[in-house]
Formats: sequence, structure tokens, C-alpha cells
Amino acid sequence: QSLNDQISAQQRYLASLQITLQRARALYQHGAVSYLEVLDAERSLFATRQTLLDLNYARQVNEISLYTALGGGWQQ
Repeated sequence: QSLNDQISAQQRYLASLQITLQRARALYQHGAVSYLEVLDAERSLFATRQTLLDLNYARQVNEISLYTALGGGWQQ
């Protein structure tokens, strides 16, 4: 799976986790779940954001490596 595919998948997953967090907060406000459910949803959201940042960083490093390998930015 390419980095772009992984990034797209993580973005979709992040969107679903944002909805999950909203629902967990609403359920907590109505007393249907404990605050632990909200914290767990937040933890999942933050972990996915971190993964997305890591993937974007890896893509940028790859782009820079390719640019350099093709002679970009080389000065003598």
C-alpha cells in the first residue's frame, strides 16, 4: 500500500473517530456512558492524528529524497 493510500485511509478513519467522539460526549452528557468512554474516544482520535502526522512526514521525506536523487538542489 502506498503512502498516499495509507494517508487517505487514515483521514477516513480520523473522520469516523471524530463522529465517535461527538457521540461519546453526547451520551456522557445524557448519563448513558461513563467519562471513560469519552477519554477512550479522545485517545483513539489523538493516536490516529499522530499516525497521520507520521505518514505525512514520511511522504515529505520521500519527496525530498527523490528530489535530491534526481539532482535537485545540488550545487558545486
